[in-house]
Amino acid sequence: MNKITPFLWFDTQAEEAMNYYVDTFNGAPYKKQESRIIDITRYEKGMEAPGAEALEGKVITGIFELAGQRFMALDGGPVFTFNESTAFYVECEDQRVINAMLKMKKIIVADLQKAYDGK
Repeated sequence: MNKITPFLWFDTQAEEAMNYYVDTFNGAPYKKQESRIIDITRYEKGMEAPGAEALEGKVITGIFELAGQRFMALDGGPVFTFNESTAFYVECEDQRVINAMLKMKKIIVADLQKAYDGK
């Protein structure tokens, strides 16, 4: 089945937040699993993206785990401002599953499983 990853949106503090969460979970007295930052992709100089000049060196996408749960984070900066919304990154095996999801008005797990199984 697909992996669903919560996606956290920040103005310019994604890296600081990831470090804070990882340090907090790793410092828990009864932790069962290590927390860690897996990967960070940064805005680069000359990048053609809205607001990229103001975000040079900041996080385009950051992937981290807290006690085995994977999360993603990004800095939206001045163009895409922070708000209360929540997003999910859905990792799909292939285009067939993506197409099935795009046809849905709501996510029906049984229909996704059928698409995943090729039915």
